[in-house]
Amino acid sequence: MNYKYLNITGNTAQELIDDSDINTKNIKLLNVCNVHASDSVNLDLYFYRSSKGSIYSSSPDDHANRENSTAVSESYYIVKNMTIPYGKTLQFEASDFLIDKTINYALYIKLNNSDSAVDIIIKN
Repeated sequence: MNYKYLNITGNTAQELIDDSDINTKNIKLLNVCNVHASDSVNLDLYFYRSSKGSIYSSSPDDHANRENSTAVSESYYIVKNMTIPYGKTLQFEASDFLIDKTINYALYIKLNNSDSAVDIIIKN
């Protein structure tokens, strides 16, 4: 089994894993520990993917618009605005990561404050 250890700070969304690192399809366990000196932390944990999508109509004769493609992004939240009190750990298990195993997603985290701090352990 593989493990990944991360220290996350700040309130900018950060990629935790993608399929080139630890396979998001086989996460066994993910621990998020609030290590801030005194405050609770709120977090968003979500899968994200960006792909090339088509914006043409369903008509097969609409060839001109088939050249017009745009990036399509998808976010799927595991938790949104979940509070972890100071000194506590939130644990996710494999059954919390229900995603389509035929599509590659990256796993992201976003904390609520610029001075937020968490430690993360991922078991694959």
